[in-house]
Amino acid sequence: MQRDLPRQRGSPGAFTFESKLEKEDEILEGLLTSLARSQLPPDAWTQLHLAAVRDERLSELAFSYEAVSQGKRLKTLGPSIISEFLYRASTFFSDAFGDELGAVSYLERALSVLPTHAPSFERLDAIFTKNRNDKALAELCATVAPHRAKADQIELLKRAADLFARDPASDDRATELYQQVVRLDPHDEASRDVLEARLRKANRHRDVARLAEQALTVDPPPSEAYARKVRARLIELYAVQLHEPERSIQHIEALLAADPSHDEARRPA
Repeated sequence: MQRDLPRQRGSPGAFTFESKLEKEDEILEGLLTSLARSQLPPDAWTQLHLAAVRDERLSELAFSYEAVSQGKRLKTLGPSIISEFLYRASTFFSDAFGDELGAVSYLERALSVLPTHAPSFERLDAIFTKNRNDKALAELCATVAPHRAKADQIELLKRAADLFARDPASDDRATELYQQVVRLDPHDEASRDVLEARLRKANRHRDVARLAEQALTVDPPPSEAYARKVRARLIELYAVQLHEPERSIQHIEALLAADPSHDEARRPA
């Protein structure tokens, strides 16, 4: 039989845990029921965790959280309820039980169920940042990004790319994410320049040329100063790296039309 949660007199929506804790799995089931009905005040979780500390029932509550989180009933509920329950479990493991690794596991499960669950992302972000776990934080940002609005998605992808770029072993992953950023925001000239530098370093000159050509066709077009810089790079690429000088003609003409004394255009011309 499902256990009724103790309520404070005169406050129908509030729960209290004044008596010694026991049968923690039943208590969690009761909290879960109230959560699913939108009848559970947020401080109920904190009160439960404080009671577990008070009564020295931390291990019992930890086992109960694990049992309920793996139980069949939780799987029948909606993603928002499941992710919230797993998030609350993570706060117990990190704040009361002293098991940060266990907390990370619950948070990752919460985000796998509902990638838009902001509290889980923020807590994981804080943990990985504190522990300087750049790779895990980069993976987190990259995984969550597609589920955010475009502006937030771009910022998360840039953050993930910058983090991956710190590890030479993750060069390809960083380049892939910079490519996603440029596809989402073709006018992000700074990210485009970073991506171009990475492609040059990898001797991917054909990709560099394709990227530069795309920079000239965005709508609205780039500034004249940036366009001139891109055309100069394309002239060098076609003449030196790709040995296709004929493909640089249009860029030479464009630069000389704007500035007949342009040295980088005059030499190959």
